[in-house]
Amino acid sequence: MPIEKIIKFLKTERYLFLYFLLMIFLYSLLSLFRHWHFQSYGLDLGLHDQMIWYYSQFQTPTCTITPAFENLASMLGDHFDPIEALAAPLFWVFPHVEALLVLQTILLMLPLFPIFFFTQKRLGRWAATLFCVAYSIFWGIQETANTDFHEVSFAVPLIAFALYFMDEEKWKYFSVCALLLMLVKEDMCLLVSFFGIYLILRRHFKTGAFWALFGFIMFYTEIKFVIPFFKGSPGYGYWYYPQLGLGPLEALKNCLTHPWIVPQILFSNKAKTETILFTYGSFSFLSFLSPLSILTIPSICERMLSDQPYLWAFRARHYSAVISHILVMSAGDGLFLFLKHCLTTVELCA
Repeated sequence: MPIEKIIKFLKTERYLFLYFLLMIFLYSLLSLFRHWHFQSYGLDLGLHDQMIWYYSQFQTPTCTITPAFENLASMLGDHFDPIEALAAPLFWVFPHVEALLVLQTILLMLPLFPIFFFTQKRLGRWAATLFCVAYSIFWGIQETANTDFHEVSFAVPLIAFALYFMDEEKWKYFSVCALLLMLVKEDMCLLVSFFGIYLILRRHFKTGAFWALFGFIMFYTEIKFVIPFFKGSPGYGYWYYPQLGLGPLEALKNCLTHPWIVPQILFSNKAKTETILFTYGSFSFLSFLSPLSILTIPSICERMLSDQPYLWAFRARHYSAVISHILVMSAGDGLFLFLKHCLTTVELCA
């Protein structure tokens, strides 16, 4: 049972657990001092603060920061992120925005547990510890902790635990993570779809086909029907891919019929190329040795295929958070597969 493993982890790896607490403290301190010294971006923090406060009052989440948001009947008409309601109890105890900043650091550090279990299984205890440290100081995590609260912080532990449960073939727990992930933000549905594609490649055909299809259907449903319903008007305000098509179905069709346009757009300028190199190069490109690297595709494509330059920079706020643990775990798996191949080769030569 996962709970039993966590209890055993707390007993046998107390120093790593203390490190987990230390990083929460340090990142919380960084985030709080940044906010107290008037360095918060403002829009995201204020937006989510208002939304979660309304949830805590059992009211429809709205926002009064800008006229564009004031015209929305519900902020679920901007992004579909109802998982933020889980943070509402915090405001029953401590109704201040600082609670969200601390919550974000906790969510960012929770993946240390699945990363440790996943990597220990392949490379042993000490290597697993080093990979956990590497994750905790990865620049993508630092940038996220150094910015305002964002709903994608909920996705960070969910993705990591989904990877672990998928690796252990604990499908009930994986399903819970996948379903919750689709409530974080509409684009997370595509990641769930890629989980399905990965499972198909790993010969879990029925399970993989279900999640691949279900994830894409949910993505299309959320941006085509759910968000416009809460918005009170048709259309989706965050479709930044006119070069691919006017919507997800047309974009998918164009990518399938003209697959060369994807790499052309991905590497169309220096900023995009540098971001891709920095992202994978941070872990010596070991991710490419693991089939898990396929799970990095949605995040990379979401940013690099868009027409928004602020998404292309490798140190762009919270945008690298959802890929950070995938990079670490796929790098660990890639290193394991590489060493296994080398050992097999040596044995055959001997």
